Amino acid sequence: MANDFSAICSELKTTADDAKATFGSLSAEQLNWKPSPKSWSIAQCFDHLITTHSLYFPLFERLASGNTKQTFWESYSPLSGFFGRYLIQSLRPENVKPIKTTSKAQPSSSEIGGDIIERYREHQSQMIDAIRRIPANLDLSKRRAAAVRFTLNKEFGIDENRMEADGKGESDPIDRNDTPAGKANNRRVEFIKL
Repeated sequence: MANDFSAICSELKTTADDAKATFGSLSAEQLNWKPSPKSWSIAQCFDHLITTHSLYFPLFERLASGNTKQTFWESYSPLSGFFGRYLIQSLRPENVKPIKTTSKAQPSSSEIGGDIIERYREHQSQMIDAIRRIPANLDLSKRRAAAVRFTLNKEFGIDENRMEADGKGESDPIDRNDTPAGKANNRRVEFIKL
């Protein structure tokens, strides 16, 4: 997972650097030019990216704090696989068909300042910082907790609805993590009677 985070952070930085190299020398007028009234300008595209990416910050904060209990829809949504695949497919570079965005993600309809590229670069930097604060072993911890829950259900017949599984990663240690014994103590499963 740490390698995944590192790769994501590297891509975010590269994207920010590419944006500066490609669009950084354009004037505000050039950044706000639209090829047609229904099209977005370059500035609006970057404004849209900043707006949509900002919607992830509460999730990043939740993951970094260790407060990772999923909502019902995050855990059991029957449509997330289908819609997730559809969204990924529709956002691929080879798909040139425009798609509508949500009202939350609409870019500004007025002139956007010429500093939009620098604001985008700063925003990418904030995204990188937020991602780096997420514990790298959080996913492993969650998978381990889910495996215990699954085993208790399948092997011992304990109703899944009577159990909750959660992984804490590095966010809730009970021992020092600089010795093998400490690490072993931190790789634990706890049962809490509700």
